[in-house]
Amino acid sequence: MQIKTEAKNSVILVLGTVATAGLSILYSRHVGLTLGPELYSDFTTALAIISISMAFSGLINPTVARFSAEYNSRNEPGKIYTLTVAVGKRVVLYGLAVVLLALAVMKPLGNWLRFESAWTLLVVGLVVYLFFPLSVVRGVLRGTERYGALNGSNIIEAGSRLLLGMLLLHFVTNVTAGLLAYVAGVSLALAIAPFQLRRIWQGSEAEPVDGDAVRKFTLPVFLMTMITIGFQNVDMLVAKRVFTGTDAGIYGAAAQLGKLMGVLVTPFSTLILPLLTNLYERGQSTTEAFLRVCGYFLVLVSVPMGVLIIWPEWILVGVYDSRFTGGGEVLTFISAARLLGYLSHMVTLLFAARNHFGFLRIYIPGLAVMLAALTLLHDTPTTMSIVVFVVESIVLTAMVIYLWSQKGRGKGLLATSL
Repeated sequence: MQIKTEAKNSVILVLGTVATAGLSILYSRHVGLTLGPELYSDFTTALAIISISMAFSGLINPTVARFSAEYNSRNEPGKIYTLTVAVGKRVVLYGLAVVLLALAVMKPLGNWLRFESAWTLLVVGLVVYLFFPLSVVRGVLRGTERYGALNGSNIIEAGSRLLLGMLLLHFVTNVTAGLLAYVAGVSLALAIAPFQLRRIWQGSEAEPVDGDAVRKFTLPVFLMTMITIGFQNVDMLVAKRVFTGTDAGIYGAAAQLGKLMGVLVTPFSTLILPLLTNLYERGQSTTEAFLRVCGYFLVLVSVPMGVLIIWPEWILVGVYDSRFTGGGEVLTFISAARLLGYLSHMVTLLFAARNHFGFLRIYIPGLAVMLAALTLLHDTPTTMSIVVFVVESIVLTAMVIYLWSQKGRGKGLLATSL
């Protein structure tokens, strides 16, 4: 029964993620073709800043998902309601600091990254701010395993972004217009959120939650999320700083396609945390379920990964156009690196479900090593992509060794019974 439920949820999430990703890729391609390589480097760098800033909202989603899953396993919808309201109020209030920060650093950071318009960062701050409450909503849907509703939220956001973005870029051809479509998409997803959440607690009265337990969980999850996002985006920031506009744009295009692995891992990383939390709360083994979900991901990713390795140049030029010629090798190494990085992320979710964060002693230095290596070795975009691949390989190997070392040491991470 457990395997059947896993398979069903995996299929639902894969279908929703593929649809969302397809809409996102179409929009990214449209922006690239409309703006050209040099301006597209501004756009992809802005997306990298959004992703890095999402470390703050990234701690919200897994925290809310983890405790929603715990309360859901105990049939305590009133606690889910209390958690949602309490976290939601805080992120709306504290998230204003992000907008103020964007205003404070807008001009100097824009100049340092050589943006065409410093106002781009104001839109970036607005996108991140709106993602804060949306992360609460999606954390609840994820934790309570309402994957159909979660798919609906993602598809509505990506679909409206594509349609409105194409309309905006038809009249105003600049990076800021392309980013405003993200504001519109997130806003629409937030508009439907109350209807999605109301079905979960269905009029249940609020119940008190253990605030200390939630707070103790948030700091290590924040560090985990920040490091994961850093691994996925720091190379783009370095590329934007050290390469010419065209080379940075080509690297950005390859990096965007390399994140195709992220499209395929999303259903399984979404599934793992609530699945393993439920098993852990019931005192059951997490190992077999974890390995099964990783296996589903590797089977699904094998074909597109093979295509990206065999025909990288054809894929890159085919998705964009001849102006992006020369990024084939970058796409090969970046795709492989992202695959390894996402596997490392799945391992971190196993630790998080068990509320054990000793792996950060490996994860944090790993990002520092990558940043140092990229700072020293960046003579060509291909060199930079090779550096990312090598560091991701080392980090994943170290994470697996650490995971295995916990067997039989009282941590229970690889024990047959939890």
